[in-house]
Amino acid sequence: MFAGARIGNVKGRPVILRTIEFFSGIGGFAAAVSGTNLKIVTAFDQSPQARATYRLNFPRHPISARNLEHITKEEICELKSDFWWLSPPCQPYTVRGNRKDADDPRAASLKKLTVVLKELREDELPTYVALENVEGFVSSRMREWLIDILESRGFESREFFLCPTRFGVPMRRPRYYLLASRKGLRDITWPEGSFFRPLKDYLEYWEPERVPPDLLLSPAIVEKFGRGFHIIDPENEGAYATCFTSAYGHFYMRSGSYLKTPKGVRFFSPTEIMRLLGFPDSFSFPSSLSMRHRWRLLGNSLSVTVVRHLLECVPQVEFLGAYPLMIISGGQTGADRAALDFALANGIPHGGWVPRGRRAEDGPLDMIYHVWETEVSSYSVRTEKNVLEADGTLIISHGPLTGGSSYTRAVALGYGKPWLHIDLSAVPSVSSEAEKILRWMKDNNVYVLNVAGPRASTDPLIYDSVLQLLRTTFRRD
Repeated sequence: MFAGARIGNVKGRPVILRTIEFFSGIGGFAAAVSGTNLKIVTAFDQSPQARATYRLNFPRHPISARNLEHITKEEICELKSDFWWLSPPCQPYTVRGNRKDADDPRAASLKKLTVVLKELREDELPTYVALENVEGFVSSRMREWLIDILESRGFESREFFLCPTRFGVPMRRPRYYLLASRKGLRDITWPEGSFFRPLKDYLEYWEPERVPPDLLLSPAIVEKFGRGFHIIDPENEGAYATCFTSAYGHFYMRSGSYLKTPKGVRFFSPTEIMRLLGFPDSFSFPSSLSMRHRWRLLGNSLSVTVVRHLLECVPQVEFLGAYPLMIISGGQTGADRAALDFALANGIPHGGWVPRGRRAEDGPLDMIYHVWETEVSSYSVRTEKNVLEADGTLIISHGPLTGGSSYTRAVALGYGKPWLHIDLSAVPSVSSEAEKILRWMKDNNVYVLNVAGPRASTDPLIYDSVLQLLRTTFRRD
């Protein structure tokens, strides 16, 4: 091993979990994993309105309209995923959808994914599979089929019925959840849900005079259907909303709750439903989408709050806080290796693309590093993939960029990706460069940081220099 290439003390070895978000909708799962070490590498949804909303809120997550009925094992393997999240269509398992189960054409995409799961080689399997659906899914043939396949592939499975009310949210949305793992699951004790946060805390329009006219139901509608409505007085302690469906605003009955106000009965606004589901206030819809479209998309979404709690059962999931730093590199000696070792020693999720065979100049990269092999042994391929994988690339050197480091900069320029070069031979102090790095990361919203630079054979001092710079930048002693 080259001088200086050492791992040192390791804090828990958190890793980046590459995640596929199947049936993503507007991004409920993406919102739930914000601030964790789960990195969405691809999302899939066929609704143009859902994809537009997803892109608006998660512009760095790739999302595809690919029909999952026709997706291939090879396509999924290319993504090198650790975690599958599935929120397949619920209509095959509902009364309104006639409960056709596996015979429903809308179940074909989930059926195809279970076939792929059955066909994957052992080393191609994800570590975790999770699914959310309506309560009726538990008695379906599709559920039996999925559980059987998971067990045959060595997964430990747990099933839950969970509702936001259990976590203090004044809205009923009971759902079936499945968690399956090849590395075990944590035992978590959740609250019993005897206390609700006041409903008024979620309301966008608390003062009656601020309620937009298009949220008010006409007196004639209330007169005709009101006896079947679930109308809530938000002043009542313990008031809660019923489940909002995609039919809210289209069908008046059994599609969600209504609010009693001094001006009459009104709908919940899309923002109010969004808050009840646990989406952040920063979440938004394309301005072109009508209120009815927004209601429909929210009715097809999931409880962000419940999913956040569910993830506590997954032993490798780390909740990183408001600024979730993740570090990737190409695994080469020198700068790359220093970045990975810094991440390992400081409990920062790490990863990165490396050449096939975990190729590096000192031999195959140690298995302590959670990295993803490309299909070829070329260094240039992994360089390009890491630039694309990251939010920004930090290149550290002693002097001008040459060789692979120069190529890294060229790739970043070619793809229009943020990059920053720190020439340590021309700086007044490491602390000044640390401040520059933090400003650059903030200005470019860099959460997944790709670190690159010369290998140890061309710069024997670069390993220690990169370690010192990263420690100073991120205040790690």
